[in-house]
Amino acid sequence: MRRLSLWAIIKNENMKKQIQLLAILLISNLTISGQSLKPLREQIKDKYSLKSGVPVRIVETIKDYKNGGIVESKQEFIDFSQNSDTISRSRYDSGDLEMLHICVYDQKNNKVAENSKRRIKNKGWITLETNYYYDKNCLAEVKTTHNVDYKKIKISTTATVGCDSLGNLTDSKLYNSDKALILHETGEYDYRNNSWTYSVYDSIGQLRRQEKLEIIPTKKFNDKGDAILYARDSQEKNKTFYRVDYKYDELGNWVEKKIYQFRNGGDNMQNEKLFQMISRKIEYKK
Repeated sequence: MRRLSLWAIIKNENMKKQIQLLAILLISNLTISGQSLKPLREQIKDKYSLKSGVPVRIVETIKDYKNGGIVESKQEFIDFSQNSDTISRSRYDSGDLEMLHICVYDQKNNKVAENSKRRIKNKGWITLETNYYYDKNCLAEVKTTHNVDYKKIKISTTATVGCDSLGNLTDSKLYNSDKALILHETGEYDYRNNSWTYSVYDSIGQLRRQEKLEIIPTKKFNDKGDAILYARDSQEKNKTFYRVDYKYDELGNWVEKKIYQFRNGGDNMQNEKLFQMISRKIEYKK
């Protein structure tokens, strides 16, 4: 019988854990984006805020328009703590909690914790707990625990993060609970040309993915400061765009937005169609 080397056994165990993690993510529709360099740039500063007024609760009705005339609708409730340092988003199905997402911020508005739970129909709950740690004003570490209760699977990962003098993230190494490297990502910034290069390496240092992106995505704004035209993402050759129409309340906060998707064909909008509509009812602090 052929003997496996110690390294082969370790590598095999690491692969099993990575496969388990991927299975969890696929089942729950959660991603490792909470520890990935590319989305982290936005996620650590995505605090839900209004232009004016202090919110207590916002009720959002979201309609997604699919091909074939299918419309999927859901309602979500966004609740704010008294000083707005804790923001929760919840969704219900026939009166039963279906999803809960809670974000906690420090006095500098840095996100310090993010907890999500999602119910898988006829199975059970999947939870994702994330904690963010800072060195001065720079993100330094992200710790995440994935828990699938009905599978009795629990996986913890840690990402060590580095940033440059402007606070942009330049390096992220993702480790499993045994401190084995899973993923390595880097960001190289060209501020003069408003671009940065995002690279992904596997656990043995081989380049698996590379993209050139905009540091500050190009968008068009209306006179109230809301984006009315933007690309799906900040890739250089992106051809999918969104156009947005808004309605506002008396305090200048939007209460309805219609998002249209189209293909950019030079100076022409091709195949424009309604993609999503969000209406919201805002309860203000008196």
